[in-house]
Amino acid sequence: MWSWMNTIRGFFAPPNAKLYRVSWDELELRLRSDDGDGWSQPWGDIDRIVTFKEDQLVTDHVYLEFHSRADDLCYLVEESDPGFDDLREELCRRYEGFPEDWYFQTTREPFAYSYRVLYEKSAPAAGASGDPAQRIR
Repeated sequence: MWSWMNTIRGFFAPPNAKLYRVSWDELELRLRSDDGDGWSQPWGDIDRIVTFKEDQLVTDHVYLEFHSRADDLCYLVEESDPGFDDLREELCRRYEGFPEDWYFQTTREPFAYSYRVLYEKSAPAAGASGDPAQRIR
């Protein structure tokens, strides 16, 4: 859907920037670069999913954070990662009650941070405060 934006972002990316791809199967969610760097997280270990956006003046960057109590970390996926659009649909299919309009709600207010919890298991994720130092990319 926004592939032209990804092309523009790629043009302005630093020369050493890695391209990550989002993928999944029935067991786990993965974010990998061509050289194998990245992470994987079993679907069952995901305790909380959060979205937020950062204003980049001309465009906004939308993110998804996948929090896990199993390892007390949160895993970050960027809107510009190939596979992000398909992941949006997968999350609505996989998690009952996941808001289908979350992307629109996150991006509708210009210049707003728009932090929202989209999914949470019964207890909040310990240590998953959204602190950028705890994010894994």
